[in-house]
Amino acid sequence: MEFSCKEIAPGVRQIGDGQGNFCTLLTGSRSAILFDTMTGLGDLRGFISSLCPMEPVVIASHGHFDHVGGVRQFDMVYMSEA
Repeated sequence: MEFSCKEIAPGVRQIGDGQGNFCTLLTGSRSAILFDTMTGLGDLRGFISSLCPMEPVVIASHGHFDHVGGVRQFDMVYMSEA
């Protein structure tokens, strides 16, 4: 799978999977946050590693497959119990 990346503001990137699914990477000087992980197809973690040197904390907005499919690729994931 080939991912796309568009910087929408300094330190804010929108990542797409070419199938209409997107996630957002916020990168600061000491940490990074990835909102959602799309469907889990492809090596999202490897792609993220090519964009920033630090492992991001993943925040899943909700439990639908197209938002949490790739969480297994990351070490630290948060999602509301609701």
